[in-house]
Amino acid sequence: MTHLTKFLFCIVVLLTWTSAFSQNKYLDSLERELSVHIQQDTNRVNLLNLVIYEVYSFDIEKAEKLLIQSDSLSKKIAYKKGGTDVVFFRGLINLEKSNYDSSITQFSEALESSENLNYYKGMTFALNGLAIAYSRKGELSKAFAYFKRSADISKRLNDPKKIAGSLNNIGIMYYRTGEYDSAIAYYEMAVEAYQSIPDNRGLSKAYANIANIYKHQSNYPKALEYGNKALSIFEELGLSKNKSALLNHFGNIYHSQGDYEKALIYYQKALKISESQGNKGAMATCLNNIGYVFRDQHKVDTAMVLFHRTLAIHRKSGDKGGAAVSLNNIAKIHLVKNHFSKALEFYSEALDISTEIGSQLSKGTSYLGMAKSCFKLNRKAKALEFTLKSLEISEELNLLSLRKESYQTLSEIYQNSGDHKKALECYQQFKLLNDSLYNKENILEMAQMECEYQYKRERDSARNREQLLDQQVKITSSNLANSQRNTFLIVVVFLLASIVLGAVILFQRLSNEKSKIQKIVVEQRLLRSQMAPHFMFNSLTVLQGMILKKDDKSNFYLCEFSKLLRITLENSRHQTVSLSKELFALNSYIELRNLDLTPPYNYLLAIDDEINIHMFMVPPMLIQPFVENAMENALANNNEDRKIDIKISFRNKELICTIADNGTGIKVDEFKTDKNKTSLSTAITAERLDLLSNDFNMLGSVNIKNKDPKNGSGTLVTLVIPYKIQENV
Repeated sequence: MTHLTKFLFCIVVLLTWTSAFSQNKYLDSLERELSVHIQQDTNRVNLLNLVIYEVYSFDIEKAEKLLIQSDSLSKKIAYKKGGTDVVFFRGLINLEKSNYDSSITQFSEALESSENLNYYKGMTFALNGLAIAYSRKGELSKAFAYFKRSADISKRLNDPKKIAGSLNNIGIMYYRTGEYDSAIAYYEMAVEAYQSIPDNRGLSKAYANIANIYKHQSNYPKALEYGNKALSIFEELGLSKNKSALLNHFGNIYHSQGDYEKALIYYQKALKISESQGNKGAMATCLNNIGYVFRDQHKVDTAMVLFHRTLAIHRKSGDKGGAAVSLNNIAKIHLVKNHFSKALEFYSEALDISTEIGSQLSKGTSYLGMAKSCFKLNRKAKALEFTLKSLEISEELNLLSLRKESYQTLSEIYQNSGDHKKALECYQQFKLLNDSLYNKENILEMAQMECEYQYKRERDSARNREQLLDQQVKITSSNLANSQRNTFLIVVVFLLASIVLGAVILFQRLSNEKSKIQKIVVEQRLLRSQMAPHFMFNSLTVLQGMILKKDDKSNFYLCEFSKLLRITLENSRHQTVSLSKELFALNSYIELRNLDLTPPYNYLLAIDDEINIHMFMVPPMLIQPFVENAMENALANNNEDRKIDIKISFRNKELICTIADNGTGIKVDEFKTDKNKTSLSTAITAERLDLLSNDFNMLGSVNIKNKDPKNGSGTLVTLVIPYKIQENV
């Protein structure tokens, strides 16, 4: 190992140790104090209980071992309040394990003991525990009553931290009953209370709760804004349990936008954390979310297995709300598989549970599913009744996604019954809501927020390292008086080298963030240039002429045009697509151009036999701009034998695409000096290739030149395309 390698290794270890220390310093200080305080007294019991509270969410086994020590010592010294806390923590651990009935028994015992001792702090803890347990069982009225009792005690004690917690808990109850405006109002009061204390742990939970409501209302930029605030605090405090919930939250946002790959990454990270904690309720949530992704990817059998697993977990733990969600999910799979009667059966069971526990969100989902099932079973009156109920709930809760689906279903019902006016009105509402959910401004704003969050996290991390280095300089300076001159010089050189290295690392990370933002801008420019405006205008003009002439090809032309638009927009939402999808979109584009041309372009698409077009993942929309450029420029004045040959080959681990035409060719000198010789799409694609070369860690390039005169006139474009290999295809 070289001296430089050793030096870098020391720096990495130092930075890692610093990060871990900042996340666990409070817990570390408690454990140090516990190891020093060996007296068998009430203070040691209280220290044990504080450590239990800090570790139970991520290390249940350690919490249970400490609980045995606390219980034994409390009994030995006859410390009744400590014994009451022990009973409460047993309930808390059972709550974490989703053993709700056991936790209720222990919380009730802790509450009775606290009342006998006039131990108000213990009373608030036990009341909150009971409220949470009943809430998870779906008995919301009981949960609300216990939260109210806890809030009244906190006000009498004038305890700011407990008052803030009560505000947050009441917000949770309003969220559970679907009263989102009231929930947000209480969450915001909780934020102000936590900030005034200050209490970052409570503040992070309030932020996460607000983010969750905005997610349900499909306000994704707001959901990301509050989610990033919460995640920053979670990571700072090392709250892995809460981080798992927030990872699910981010996954839900990207899933709603159709970014399944990124959503799965977040869900799998959350599942890993939940499994390490043995938290069955959180595991069920993660499995449900992963099931949603498989369902939307049309892997319905895999999704069905996951949903049945979550249903079994929820039923075993007594979580009625979770069971209703799982039943709705299973019903939707039956609906997709055309098992309409079976779907109606599961939706009805979910509706009964949702009505019992007062969950408006689950009721709205069940009503919509029952409506779709009845419509397929030709029970039109029932379908209309259920859809209107779903729409009413979606408008009451401001649930854009549910309202969108309700209007779409209403449009289909009215169209089927012959009421075309209402069908059109409902369809217009559906399109309006659909556009608001998936508009490009929302997507760009979300991407910018994600980059800003990453930049802020890197900046804060660099600031922490700088503070650490400053502390080291001060410590070193205080000890220099007793050191020899050579030692002093070595220390100074080490510190200077550390500062320089830290500055280099910071500069590189800031450059990476700038590159990410630049990439987003280029991608957005690509979206705007994907379909040339004059081509869209000409296509619509041709279509209008066909319709006026009552040409039989008009319907086919319209279908091909909408298919091309759909393929282009779908491919543009992903960083990579399979080569088969890219070539399918290209083929559709050329065929559409040929529909209204006489004579049409003669084109040949050749692919080497050794290339599996389903395994190669490539950036979308790389080839089409050059084909378009050939049609618009090279072949513009050739009205007879117009040829375009496209060949895909794989040589020396390079994926190569050549595009040759028989047009007039180009003058190389003019092409290099006059930027107007290339289309905007071609320029943007060349710019993309420079960025993608770094992103894929392989060469990407474009070369445009005249064909060899022996092969006739024309232009030859050679693209070296960056790629990734997708296994198990």
